[in-house]
Amino acid sequence: MRVAVWIYGGIGSGNFSQGIPHITRLIEKLSAQNEISIYSILPANKGFVPKNYLLRTINSKIYFSKIRMVLLIILFFYDHIRKPYNLLHAFWGYPAGTFAVVLGKLIGLPSVVSLQGGEGASLPAIHYGNMTNNSVRKITLWTCENATVLIAISKFLSNKMVEHGLKRKDVKLILFGADTELFYPKEKGKDCQLKIIHVANLNAVKDQSTLLKSFARITKRQPSLLRIIGDGILFNELQQLTKELGITDYVEFVGAVPNLQLLPHYHWADIMLLTSLHEGQAVVVCEALACKVVVCGTRVGLIADLANDCCRTSDIGDDKMLAQNALELWNDSFEYKRLQENGFTWTQQHTLAWSVNKIQNVYNTLMKK
Repeated sequence: MRVAVWIYGGIGSGNFSQGIPHITRLIEKLSAQNEISIYSILPANKGFVPKNYLLRTINSKIYFSKIRMVLLIILFFYDHIRKPYNLLHAFWGYPAGTFAVVLGKLIGLPSVVSLQGGEGASLPAIHYGNMTNNSVRKITLWTCENATVLIAISKFLSNKMVEHGLKRKDVKLILFGADTELFYPKEKGKDCQLKIIHVANLNAVKDQSTLLKSFARITKRQPSLLRIIGDGILFNELQQLTKELGITDYVEFVGAVPNLQLLPHYHWADIMLLTSLHEGQAVVVCEALACKVVVCGTRVGLIADLANDCCRTSDIGDDKMLAQNALELWNDSFEYKRLQENGFTWTQQHTLAWSVNKIQNVYNTLMKK
């Protein structure tokens, strides 16, 4: 079938032109069964070549986003008239999801909206989340109520949307599973140093100041190393905090790493520590669990969904509890092994192939109606 995918950005952009790897990989897999055209409000990096799908965007020289959106809509209608689409699928509820729902209503096609995380967030202190702005909140909720199919990538996100006023009861849960061909475990022994990994963009939502404070507590009780993978606007600020906490010798800022090259880092680590203020899912949790890295983190996104069974959780901003959780697991081989095996088993049941099949089933069901 022909599918028009609407997205704000994240295809062929950013470091290494990898965009948002899990979305790109999902679309590539879906392209094996469908004829997919992506309508991206933001352009890809120069020289990026899409695999098995058509990427439609507007020249980056046109700076104003509203003009870009209008031109992209015109391009969509031109494509649809030439060869009609069967359905529209948007990633993010606003603005891409809103376009998909409105266009679907105009031309009589079903719309699928996949929520990614920020739609359910309200963090006014750091100006993050659709629910911090009343106008955006109303548009987002309207989009969610009017999509033919609404998908959330965690129970946590779905519950957050309900808290903010979502009334529909038929939200589908389809998370992004890890590609188990790329992420798999490697047996390693336990040594005297606890090796902790953190994989995330360095920004206020990820709250790496709590990460560093927690790690400073850990190093006082257990020889430890922290490897931070990712870059972002807080890079210099976090390096300064590392110096102030006296943990410079034990923290390595690796910078951005291609998603395809993360496996050796997961194989190095014993525990992943995540400190986010909000997450839709956190795909790195799936990747880590698939590599048998035990995850400790704040009770958001997938970590909240898998609390107690596969992950150890704490309240947002509680660096003391985060440190205590990591240390207890490191000193309790039975509990560490239990979470490790539970997490690994869960990832084998929720792989990338599982995600692709779930979404393909949504497409197929819509075509039968």
